[in-house]
Amino acid sequence: ESAKAAQKIWAKMPLWKRADALHKAAALLKENKIPISECLVKEIAKPKKDSVIEVVRSGDLISYCAEEGVRILSEGRFLVSDSFPGNERNKLCLVSKIPLGVVLAIPPFNYPVNLAVSKISPALISGNAVVLKPPTQGAVAGLHMIHCFHMAGFPKGLISCVTGRGAEIGDFLTLHPGVNCISFTGGD
Repeated sequence: ESAKAAQKIWAKMPLWKRADALHKAAALLKENKIPISECLVKEIAKPKKDSVIEVVRSGDLISYCAEEGVRILSEGRFLVSDSFPGNERNKLCLVSKIPLGVVLAIPPFNYPVNLAVSKISPALISGNAVVLKPPTQGAVAGLHMIHCFHMAGFPKGLISCVTGRGAEIGDFLTLHPGVNCISFTGGD
């Protein structure tokens, strides 16, 4: 419920403001690279150097998505009406991209921060809300990452995190009627 309400407000926010918020989250993620990388070391036994690199790359990916989102989403296309069967060339059609609603993001354990932001950032710049279901191993790093988005000033309810074993909460989340899109990386 809160994700749906927040998404409606977020989708009306100008694209440049959504990009600005993502840039703030990217900067905060990089500022918090040490505590987040320490979680990765403890949770998934990733070497410290690789953990720091993952967090910094994740910040870079957030900024990249913000910039590409502005470039891609600011474009619209005109089509002439005779490109559809049975129509004459007497109308113009405008094609633009619109948000889907609530995106459920489910990243894998091996890159719990980087692959989470690869789902979260495009969803947010596009005007969607996000529910993150982090991997069981990597959930604390995921919570710290989501906290960076909250500190960046994203609206309450727009980004949430639900932790738990996939076997216990997976069906509930993936079958929930409030979820409009699922972005999943993983296997059996």
